[in-house]
Amino acid sequence: CLHSFCKKCLEELPVQIDEGEARKLSCPTCRSTISVPVNAIGDLPTAFHINTLLDLYEVLQQESTEHDSDDVPECNLHGKSREFFCQTCDELVCSVCAIRGHREHDCDTTDEFF
Repeated sequence: CLHSFCKKCLEELPVQIDEGEARKLSCPTCRSTISVPVNAIGDLPTAFHINTLLDLYEVLQQESTEHDSDDVPECNLHGKSREFFCQTCDELVCSVCAIRGHREHDCDTTDEFF
């Protein structure tokens, strides 16, 4: 099967040994029988896509802690915080832009979207 699990969880699963001394375990998700390599569960194929996602998650976590959540970008025209999101234009705008340039657009505060 193609289900992915961490090594620690797989090591906690019971391993069955059949008549030919082959080691097998049952997938916790689909119950398919999987042959376990002779040297151990650590020799099963690595799920590189999962490792890549974990690496990406770690980078995003580091970036989110480096940036203060109160940092709101400023409007280039008015120097005010862009505290509104214009759904029509799909952009952040300041209060002056929201009133003057986006009056007929669907705007709301950024806390509704982020």
